[in-house]
Amino acid sequence: MNVSESTLLEVRLDKAMVSTNTFHLDVRGPISNYYVLWVSFDLNQWTPLATNWVVDGYTVFNDPDPALDPRRFYRVSAEP
Repeated sequence: MNVSESTLLEVRLDKAMVSTNTFHLDVRGPISNYYVLWVSFDLNQWTPLATNWVVDGYTVFNDPDPALDPRRFYRVSAEP
């Protein structure tokens, strides 16, 4: 029996959308990793908003308060 994992070695933002006042961000990346969604209002100061564990190479982040500021920026990073 052969078991293989895709060779995806980077974090990719797959899809972003807003529905019912919630921001959804789909992220793809290597399995068995934690990924952190960061939020900023000025691109200088970043605050972690959520941390998700990726089991199958895919996770979804949700921000229920995207209307707090119209200049809300997001980034995702893998935890070391």
